[in-house]
Amino acid sequence: MTANHDKPAPSDMKGHMLWNLNAKEIEAFTDFLLKRDKDTLDEIVAIDDSERTFANTFEPLIEDVIDSAAGSAIYIPSYISPIKDVRDASFASKKKMSEYGVEAFMRHDVYRALKALHTNKAEFDAMHPEAQRMLTRGIEHRERSGLGLDEAERAEVQRIKQELAKLCNEFQEVVQNDDTRLLFAADELEGMSQDFLDGLTKKDGQYEVTLKYPDIIPISRNCRTRETRRKLIEAKNAIGFPENLERMARIVSLRAELAAKLNFDTYAAYRLADRMAKNPEGVARFYDDLVPLAMDAGRREADEVIRRAGTEGDLIQPYDSGFYQREIEEETFSLDHEAMRRFFPLDNVMEGIMTIVERVIGVKLVEVGRIVDPVDSSAVRPSEELFSSMEGRGIVRDGQVAVWHEDAVPYRAEDAATGELLGYLVMDLHPRPHRYSHACMMTLQHASHTSYPVIGLLANFPKPTADGPACMRHSDVETLLHEVGHCMHDMVSTTRYGGVSGTSGIEQDAVELPSQWLEGFVWDREALKVLGRATDGEVLPNGDVDNLIASRRANKGLQTLRQVFFGQIDQYIHTHAELTADNLKESWTKLRAEISLTNEGPGCGLASFAHLVGGYDSAYYGYLWADVLAADCRVHGIDDAAHEAGMKFRREVLAVGGARDAADSVRAYLGRDAHARALLTELGLLKE
Repeated sequence: MTANHDKPAPSDMKGHMLWNLNAKEIEAFTDFLLKRDKDTLDEIVAIDDSERTFANTFEPLIEDVIDSAAGSAIYIPSYISPIKDVRDASFASKKKMSEYGVEAFMRHDVYRALKALHTNKAEFDAMHPEAQRMLTRGIEHRERSGLGLDEAERAEVQRIKQELAKLCNEFQEVVQNDDTRLLFAADELEGMSQDFLDGLTKKDGQYEVTLKYPDIIPISRNCRTRETRRKLIEAKNAIGFPENLERMARIVSLRAELAAKLNFDTYAAYRLADRMAKNPEGVARFYDDLVPLAMDAGRREADEVIRRAGTEGDLIQPYDSGFYQREIEEETFSLDHEAMRRFFPLDNVMEGIMTIVERVIGVKLVEVGRIVDPVDSSAVRPSEELFSSMEGRGIVRDGQVAVWHEDAVPYRAEDAATGELLGYLVMDLHPRPHRYSHACMMTLQHASHTSYPVIGLLANFPKPTADGPACMRHSDVETLLHEVGHCMHDMVSTTRYGGVSGTSGIEQDAVELPSQWLEGFVWDREALKVLGRATDGEVLPNGDVDNLIASRRANKGLQTLRQVFFGQIDQYIHTHAELTADNLKESWTKLRAEISLTNEGPGCGLASFAHLVGGYDSAYYGYLWADVLAADCRVHGIDDAAHEAGMKFRREVLAVGGARDAADSVRAYLGRDAHARALLTELGLLKE
């Protein structure tokens, strides 16, 4: 793919967004951006087909970097703002934009204009190959969404999509806004380290525990008080229950109705048509290769957990799983994950990750100055003024980057060999009330031939206290590497257009390949030596490194089955048309028992399973699918040989993004198709 030699000079780098919009400004700016988009579409369709060209019809749609980036000023506050009316306004704007997006995408006059351009051979042949791909796929996607139907049927498809967008946003809002807190006495938290307890809020002499990952994961793995684990897991299972199950039932019904109108047997068939797997049968074949081997190991592991817990029956209780799996792992491999945390202070881990990405894929990350932009609710700036500011410097100001909170840290990404600017990365890694409670990467501004990428990374790792650094679990390091992998996918893009840069335009079941490829370094001997370094400079001892690497195979049967369960419940509900809330709970409970060998208990985890309303519907299998790809593409070590392989991965997979089929990118890197053998061997499920 062609490099972006016509990018603006690094000194002219712009980040076309702002973080300090108040609630009224978000509301007005949303309407402003939507009107700009509608005006553009109206201008395109008004052109006579005889005068239609790439420049006046398609180029305005794929050269929309500024408007696209400015939109992040609207939706980001829903993830990070501490101000309720700002969050509420952001959620409301996201709903409005989702509904408008459906309406705009379903415009038949725009579809006809694109079809007319596509049939103009001279114009089409003169386009950049990426533009040809986007135009062809854009038409195919519209036809798969019903634009080939008559007017009445199109209106019905649009109605269904708009209702789905509304329900999915509501589902996510319930999960994200949950602020359940439980109080426990010190003796109810037996087994928890003192530094963990010191990081909790105390209320009336008790410790306040949230259902966020920095609290619930350590307790579920380390707390020796079984009743505490039970209360916490059951509270987690109650998030969104039962109201979100009712929403999910309606969502599933609408998705099935949509698929039928578009001449697909099931919603899963509709969603998989443009994926690497192609159809539900392809997903089933994929699982057929994995499940028997994982089930053999998983059954043995489950029996040992049940024996240790002293429970009856053949199912694990959900509040026993993490605790006893950790115990088995530590006993078998002489590991103490809590004691090992001192080797993973966050600052040193970040230095280690920067070393890895620089040595392996040639990206240098340099922390830069930050400006915290506070929200001012006392005045309302005109939308035109806001857009002008974003169109100008935006968040990049004299080498510093404006951020939304003092916890957010900006980095400048450079090519390690040439010093060439690649883009900016903003990391916000610590939990706060009402903030996004998981880990994710967000493309705030796409890479293109006219723009540099701006990437956001949100996570929820412990924050330093007055008494010591924020030390991470090994699994936290894996999560951080995973998200940085997503960021690098966008950061090293060499595509001409943002619509195919990084994660954009790529098949959904290949999106996780870069993230799971990079997270593999958390199990690499050389990489662990730069990741694992205590504040006093002591490096993770060789014996711990050996045991840690060996422990990768611990409980892998159960862990693989857990991922299979999530993928299978996703496929199940999207291949069945009529499921009530009760049916959904019953199906979730039944499949969890059959596949992951775990009891469900009160509530239902499906009510907070936001992946299925956040883009992973009929696509959750993609995590394991990408695991297969990543294991086969694995780079070992961080030496010169690793650099050579890593740079090839950067060129053939990361840099091209969605500009070609993912299978072709993997084949270009490997010289063959990917195979599950490497993953099964890594996990110890297949003998070497």
